Amino acid sequence: AGVLLHRNGAQPRVTSALGRSGSPGATSALATLARDAALPEDLRVDALTATVQITKPSVDTLQIPAALLQDANPQVRSAARLMAGALSRAARAAHPADADRVDASLIALYRGSHDTESRIELLAALGNSVGPSVAPVLAEAVTDPLPAIRAAAVRSLRLAAGSEADDMIATAIIADGDPTVRSDGIFAARFRRPLPPAVISAVLRAATSDTADYVRSGAVALLRDHLDASAAVTDTLSHVAHKDPNAAIRSQASQALAAAMARKGG
Repeated sequence: AGVLLHRNGAQPRVTSALGRSGSPGATSALATLARDAALPEDLRVDALTATVQITKPSVDTLQIPAALLQDANPQVRSAARLMAGALSRAARAAHPADADRVDASLIALYRGSHDTESRIELLAALGNSVGPSVAPVLAEAVTDPLPAIRAAAVRSLRLAAGSEADDMIATAIIADGDPTVRSDGIFAARFRRPLPPAVISAVLRAATSDTADYVRSGAVALLRDHLDASAAVTDTLSHVAHKDPNAAIRSQASQALAAAMARKGG
């Protein structure tokens, strides 16, 4: 398969099959493809993204993206960083020390970067990992002066465990001055199952009082997916259905309320 790809170029189904295989030979083939700077960019990126399908990453698998965190090709570099975080999370139970080293490399790059786009990308990579050393970095980033950095940090909290992460997501939803950050807080909340009390309280408040239409709409959509998260969900949807200044959001809330009523009736 590796020879076929090297000769004919990117074929995502083939690289994906190598990732699903996860055998030592498949892993070696993906590593060879990803690291060959003479190959087309799309093939190298495909090889990197295929590694995330390896369900039990070995130490060698971890090293595939880790070796390319500062690759000269920006697309390859970006894919390597995102996959490094994802593989770190997947490998942590079996290889905690090696996963921690990958996280340390990502954190060092983040600390040393003064480019906003690169910092956002590295926060996304850290959010894919959320190892023990990542939490303080995300906690710091959610208070960054730049809204884009705060938004990236809040998104990256989606997989972070614990009440501190819940509180940071909730605070972002109700207290951040930038609607993009508040919206990304709602995005992060979608990954919390069940919704923690602090988060559901923030979402209920956002649905009725946020100044941005798209934030209120996002909150209503989340409430529809969590109708049993709080006794206040139905009352909140009813309030929005009758009082929201945006007709589309009133309709959205009415549909969610009808779903809630149908569930109770059933």
